[in-house]
Amino acid sequence: MDSISSEPRPNKLHIRRLFTKYDALQPTYISKGLAVSSTQIVDDNDEALYPTLVTTLTTQAFLVRWNGNQLLSPVACFAEQSDVISSVCVSHSGAKVAIAYRSSLVVLYSVPQELRKLTLESAESLWEHLPVIRPERSWKPISGNIIVHLAFDFSDTFLVTATTDGKAKIWDVEEGHITHSLKTGVTVTNIAFHPRVGQLELYLSLDDGRILVYDLPTRNFSKSFECTQGATLAFDFLSNGSFIVCSGYDSTIHLFRTIDMTPLKHISIEDNITTITALPVLNDQTSWQIFATGSVSGRLTFWKFSSQTEVYKVKELVLSESYSAVESIYTSLLSRNYLFVGMENDMIHVIDTEKMEESSKIVGSLDEVYDICFLSQGNRIAVASNLEDIYIFDCSSNYKSVVLTGHTESILSIDYQPWTQVLVTASRDKTCRLYKLDELDSLLHSDKVETLECFAIASGHDGPIGAVSIARKNQAESFFVSGAADHTLKLWKFNSNWTGEIRELSASWTVSAHQKDINCVAVSPDFELIVSASQDKTAKMWSSKDGKLRATCVGHKRGVWYVSFSPVDRIFATSSGDCTIRIWSARDGACLQLLEGSSSSILRVVFFQAGSQLASGSSDGLLKIWNVKSGECINTLEAHEDRLWCLTCMSDGERIASGGSDGRVVFWKDITLEKEWEEKESKKDLILKRQDLDNAFRKKEWQTVFSMALELDQPSRLVEMIETLSSETEDLDDVLASLLKPLNASQIHRLLCYCRDWNTNVHQFLLAQHVLHCLFINHSFHKISAISGAKEVLQAILAYSERHYQRLSKWSAKSFMLDRLLESMGAVSRTNGHIE
Repeated sequence: MDSISSEPRPNKLHIRRLFTKYDALQPTYISKGLAVSSTQIVDDNDEALYPTLVTTLTTQAFLVRWNGNQLLSPVACFAEQSDVISSVCVSHSGAKVAIAYRSSLVVLYSVPQELRKLTLESAESLWEHLPVIRPERSWKPISGNIIVHLAFDFSDTFLVTATTDGKAKIWDVEEGHITHSLKTGVTVTNIAFHPRVGQLELYLSLDDGRILVYDLPTRNFSKSFECTQGATLAFDFLSNGSFIVCSGYDSTIHLFRTIDMTPLKHISIEDNITTITALPVLNDQTSWQIFATGSVSGRLTFWKFSSQTEVYKVKELVLSESYSAVESIYTSLLSRNYLFVGMENDMIHVIDTEKMEESSKIVGSLDEVYDICFLSQGNRIAVASNLEDIYIFDCSSNYKSVVLTGHTESILSIDYQPWTQVLVTASRDKTCRLYKLDELDSLLHSDKVETLECFAIASGHDGPIGAVSIARKNQAESFFVSGAADHTLKLWKFNSNWTGEIRELSASWTVSAHQKDINCVAVSPDFELIVSASQDKTAKMWSSKDGKLRATCVGHKRGVWYVSFSPVDRIFATSSGDCTIRIWSARDGACLQLLEGSSSSILRVVFFQAGSQLASGSSDGLLKIWNVKSGECINTLEAHEDRLWCLTCMSDGERIASGGSDGRVVFWKDITLEKEWEEKESKKDLILKRQDLDNAFRKKEWQTVFSMALELDQPSRLVEMIETLSSETEDLDDVLASLLKPLNASQIHRLLCYCRDWNTNVHQFLLAQHVLHCLFINHSFHKISAISGAKEVLQAILAYSERHYQRLSKWSAKSFMLDRLLESMGAVSRTNGHIE
């Protein structure tokens, strides 16, 4: 995360108007969108290069790095093609990346070596600022079928593409043309080249249980393996291609010798294998090799293969309790050998192959972010999304995270009480859970993937719980309130002292609060009042002691999405689907103020800056900043591509975080004082420069006057200077030439704009024509027309110049009549055709 400015803030309360993005948690991977280079590469200086890791979202691809935590850090993005990505592949050297799209377009990229260095000079975290890797070449086969598989050979010479109709094409990477074309007749499930150098054989696993071997030199299918009764989904090579191991939907692992297609082993298992990857052979592995298999039930199994063709299970890891299938396994050599295991649930598990243990679980995509809240002065943030776990990210240590487990469905709402260090969660599984975060520091500094279980569970609602709010009334008593789709409101009391056993909580009171789903609940700063908001268009005030109704707030024309109490005044704000924010009295529920200005449903609203301002998020992804006193929207920020579901901010509003349905959590910081200071400094600098311009004019330092007038955008001083020069010197053209010759492209463009404006004025057009005349003498027309935007300016100048020419032509014709009249009156005489 970028460091936040530590400049001192004034004690006087000021209005925070300007915010800027400074960091973001953003999706980098979705199912089947992973490719990793597998070999250790060094550059020309014998320095090791970082493995090429490429992940994809729907239409975007990123070059990423894994820093040992639970997130991938984007390094660069590949130029977007505005089409859905169907397959991605990285060459074995990591220098080339091929991406296939649904339209059958294949785009080849070369990864710059400076982006593969172990240590990058600088790295951006925001998508908008990432460097873009441009395509090296692209091609599109005549067939319109979707490309589902890509593979490079081990020399990076050939690239094979396989489509849904069972056809495969082999391309020359450097030349970009097809070298081989083949048909299998059935769907291709996987492809790979033989790993032995010089052995140009392409292996294709098919949907009918076979593996075909295509020999590139002879252009024929040379071998065929009858592997499984069903589809062969996965295979890989062992002992440098001497053996092949494969499996599929028959729950059996098959081992063959590649030279003569002899079946050697058939091992029955209790699962269907989806992917197989052989681990690199290390120096001490002279007679054996490890390979890993992934299954549809989310299990990763390590197998040992010996030169005596023995295969036996070494270890099995359960990566997903929810039976999310393993989709891909890639080996990569960092400080040691790791497996990057892509899952169906958009997770990537990083496995240490030496220990055969999980080293990290990478969150590829948060899907929709439903709720967020800052912890410990904003250095940490808890994120609830369309997942069954809560992630707490440490913003100050490269987003190390701790996972809060226990829920079985997605989590809709969270709240944090800093005094007791308790986080409460509400889920679609109809339960609330309490987590004690007093040991969070040690968990975040651990080298392992740390999880934390809850110390209390509250169950009793008959529907998904969509709202929760926690409070600490005194030293001994804490409580939280929950609201659910069953239209009820419940208050739960708890003791934060954990004895090690998970406690079952019972509700202190329950009320049937609304006629429709409850979207939000909030507890007042004095803990005496609870406000609930519902889709029934009302907000209701309740006593926290006994749950009695105190007032009903009526006024919104659509469902009320959120409630927020002012930390200072006895007021609260509600946001609604009717695109408005209303501020209510916490004494009697009277509506005090109506804030309008949004064009879409306002889903979240929070007070900050001692209750003097509001931040709101809406369904169009916009973040708005409001002045409570005036009721005006003072800034609108484009935060998300879709619905902005949640907001959280520090009490002083210096930092704000927003989460949305695009899977992003965006961090904002206040830069109002910095901008005001910059404006003051800019004004001071402008005053000094204007003074220098005046001094130069008095000293008649015309070159300085000319350049400074252009810099300060002072066309009137240029007019004054040229008029002064025309009255004081006879060789005006020579003086102008000396002034115009040193001009650069931007200065020429600005001068052309001045001439365009002068040319529209009947009193200044002659000056403009004189300057243009000298400009085109000292700078070629080709050079001027090549300047960005110059052609449009010249066209405007030409249009008015033609008008001036026509007007002068008419005046010239009329002057002949006057001359003739004066001559006939004897007032003038002609000598050699000239009037005297």
